Parts: sequence; C-alpha cells; structure tokens
Amino acid sequence: MLCIAALGTAGCGPMMFVVDLSGGDQRLKTTVVEEGEHAARNRVAVIDISGMIYNGARAGLLRQGENPVSLLHERLEMARTDPRVKAVILRLNTPGGTVTASDIMHRQVRRFRERSGKPVVALMMDVAASGGYYVACAADHIVAHPTSITGITDDHFSDATDGRVVTGDHALAWGLVDQTGDLYDAAATAKKLAGIRGADLVIYHRPLAYVGSPYARAADTSGPTTQINLAQINLHGSMGLPPGFAGAGVGIFYLWQVSP
Repeated sequence: MLCIAALGTAGCGPMMFVVDLSGGDQRLKTTVVEEGEHAARNRVAVIDISGMIYNGARAGLLRQGENPVSLLHERLEMARTDPRVKAVILRLNTPGGTVTASDIMHRQVRRFRERSGKPVVALMMDVAASGGYYVACAADHIVAHPTSITGITDDHFSDATDGRVVTGDHALAWGLVDQTGDLYDAAATAKKLAGIRGADLVIYHRPLAYVGSPYARAADTSGPTTQINLAQINLHGSMGLPPGFAGAGVGIFYLWQVSP
C-alpha cells in the first residue's frame, strides 16, 4: 500500500491519494461506532442501503464501484455469522430502483431473519420510497424518521399514489410504519426484540474507510467522490449511477412552516 499526501495552499485541507499496489484484502471490516451500556459483548449491526437500487456495479473513479445487491448480501452474512450480533438495523436512504433488484434485497432480508433468527429493524432516513419501502417491509419492525418521505398501503392506496409526499408522521398515521424515531429509537427497539439489555453499535466497511460515528456511511455505495478543495470541484453525480439515471445521491429538501 502506497500513501501519498500533498498539502494544499493556505485555507485548503490536505489531499491524499492512496494507491494500492498489492491488491490487498478488501473484505469488510467491523468498527464499533458506539459502545452501549450493559453491552456484555452484544452487538447491533447498522447496515446501510443508500442511493439507487439495482443489480450491477456502480461506476467508480479509477476503480470498480460497489454492487448494492452484492454489498447487502455481504453485510448480512457478516451479521448472521457473528454470534455477538443479536439484531440488525437496516438504515434506508433510497428512492428505490429496479423491480428485480428490490425484490432480491427484500428476499435477502427475509432469508437472513429465517436463517439467523435475529430481528431486523428498518430505519427510514431522508427517503425510503418505492423499492426502498418494499425492502423495509421484509423487516420485523419499521421506524421512520419524522421527516422521512415514503409511500403505499391498501387503505390509503389512492392517497399515497397520487404523487404527494408522505412524511414519517403521515406514514405512522396511515399504518405504513410501526413508529417514528431516530437511530437510537431503532436501536432500542432492536435490543427489545432481541431480548437484550444493551449492545454496541457496529458498522461494516471496506478497509481505509473512516467511520467515526453511527452516522458515518459504512461504505461509499454510490461510487468514489473526488474533491479538489482549491477549485472546489466535486466529481460525483452520474458517475455513481447506471446509464439512464441522472442526478446524484438522495435528498429532498423542504422547509418546515411553524404554525402560529
């Protein structure tokens, strides 16, 4: 492994290039991102599904990107075979994707629950719509952040499919999710379903990825991002999506209007 660091000009952060000359071990690593009280070696694994869902490697800059379907399988297998992992939080931030890839992910989650006997709690972040919601339905319990956007049940099919955005609070009222909350609410539910008092939160990531908190992305599933601070050039976007998909990342931005 060869690391080359180059300092930028005043006001700019350091820039580092990492060149792997050895084809080193790229198996997923486990990092404890938060130690829990009364953990007793128990773990809850946080597994991310981010960006478009499809069964193919995302384009990368100077390297091959990740296949979201394959990556989910790899992470679930790590959680299944680790006896310290007692539950999984499936953290979703995706507008969906192809029908087949979404169905494969749905089946993977169901198969994980059946084979491991470990509960899965789906946590909806900014967006969990279409195939993202379908994947969430394979979990034992669904938690939506109050500001999440998601969609459809039979009772509200006409309302939820007329193009409107559905927040986490609406989703709860319509029976789309089991509760609203954040990562720590999802962790509390996961521990309760697993019948344990406490657990460390862990994230699976590729070597060299920095994971400093439970909110760090476990891996760059949308393809690498190159940032040149001097010119503030960000090369991302369509490089992380398959042909036919435009735009980059997931995020719907809106303002809360406070009622008088």
